[in-house]
Amino acid sequence: MAAPSSSQDPIKNREARLQRISQIADLLDNSMTVPGTRFRVGWDSIIGLVPGIGDLTSAAISGYLVVEAAKLGASKWVLFKMLSNVGIDTFVGAIPIFGDLFDAAYRCNRRNARLLKEHFESQSGTADAGPQQTNPFGKSGRPKELTHG
Repeated sequence: MAAPSSSQDPIKNREARLQRISQIADLLDNSMTVPGTRFRVGWDSIIGLVPGIGDLTSAAISGYLVVEAAKLGASKWVLFKMLSNVGIDTFVGAIPIFGDLFDAAYRCNRRNARLLKEHFESQSGTADAGPQQTNPFGKSGRPKELTHG
């Protein structure tokens, strides 16, 4: 007997994978409260405190989320923005003390999870988040909002 909703299985699978990416991003960027404050940090900030290897480990974990996004079929433009966020987080995060504070505030993984979610919502037409951003390099798949001339 065939599954009754087999046409929806890919979407359910994608939603489950997006949920897992979001959970990992929360764990990395937003899982603990700094004692005595309302400021939240995650394991990415804690791992990043270890000089050298911590930032590389954080970059590898963040890179895993980008690989998952690629497997889900995210556009090249979204993957580029995600990789840019990881690069900024890694290189600025490598600066002693300032980089650790920046890493805690920048929340690269949450940014990337949000980018990915917005990308798939805009594809399926489920989000009404206002005007769509266009790809400055062209071929965004959406009508251009601004015309020149």
